[in-house]
Amino acid sequence: MFGSHAHAANITGPNIKLNSFGKLSVLQGNQLSTMPCLCLDNLKDLKRLTALYLQQPDRTSANPVCALNGYRRSILAALPSLANLDGER
Repeated sequence: MFGSHAHAANITGPNIKLNSFGKLSVLQGNQLSTMPCLCLDNLKDLKRLTALYLQQPDRTSANPVCALNGYRRSILAALPSLANLDGER
């Protein structure tokens, strides 16, 4: 079951979803182009967030931020509870 969590993370877009347990966030296919667009400080408050998809595992539906150098390292450092980023750890 999915529902918008734009209010929780202060991020908006057509493909933003968080399951009812707060464990999965699907942000792929939006136009998030910089690290500040991700509002990582707000996402840190989602303590049960264990999976974050900013692109599909095959790199389709990627947000522009996915092409930045250090993107994965920065997100994993900021969100240590993640066990899954874009289908990988």
